[in-house]
Amino acid sequence: MPPFDWQDFLTLADHITTHSSLPAGHEEGKWRTAVSRAYYAAYHHALNKAADSDASINRNYTKHECLIEWYKTQSRLPNALEVGNLLNTLKTYRVRADYRESYRISQGKAQRATFLAREIVRKLP
Repeated sequence: MPPFDWQDFLTLADHITTHSSLPAGHEEGKWRTAVSRAYYAAYHHALNKAADSDASINRNYTKHECLIEWYKTQSRLPNALEVGNLLNTLKTYRVRADYRESYRISQGKAQRATFLAREIVRKLP
C-alpha cells in the first residue's frame, strides 16, 4: 500500500470550503477544520521537500518552528524564504483555528488558508 498523500488534506480543505453543508450554527467548525487540514498538507509537503534536500531533517520528528526557520535560512533554495514566511503565516492561522475559541474563523479565512497552502506546494515542486 502506498504512503498517505498529504495533498489529500488540501483536497479535503478545498472541498470543505466550497461544498460541504452543515446545519445552521455549525459552519465555523468546518472552516476551522479546513484551515487545519490546509496547514498540515502544506507542512508535510514542505517537510518532505526539506528532507529530500537535507539529510539532517527528520521526516518523522521535526518541530514546526524548526522547519519554518530552516526554510527562512536556505538561501540556496529558490523561494525558501517566501515558503518559510507563508508556512509561518499558515501556522498562525492553524493555531487560531485549533486552539483559540474566541478567534472567529470565517469561510474567507478558510479559503485564504487553502490558497496559502497551495502557494507553498506550488513553490516547492
